[in-house]
Amino acid sequence: MLATESPRALSARNVLEGQITALERRGALVSARVDCGVIFTVHVTPGAVRALELATKKKVWLVLKTHSCHFRGRPIISDKREGRSPQELGRPGDSLPVDEPKATGELLA
Repeated sequence: MLATESPRALSARNVLEGQITALERRGALVSARVDCGVIFTVHVTPGAVRALELATKKKVWLVLKTHSCHFRGRPIISDKREGRSPQELGRPGDSLPVDEPKATGELLA
């Protein structure tokens, strides 16, 4: 979920402040690249882009429920707590908690 104002009183515990670095139309959706210290790709509708007046350099907040997010892409560091190497992370179907971002990837929410 993408917000243009700081969200309050949510059950979601993962709220990341960031800035839109790019918007790209992809069929029926728009991909918004958001830099929160880690780059996320968020899919939104063209209607949401218009309604929220999304544009590059706009400050936004990502609201993430970890059960609805999936990691896709190449990891940039290992996860030593789980004893998994970088090669083991990022396999198709891997889910990754977002309360401690570890990789550049794409959010499918």
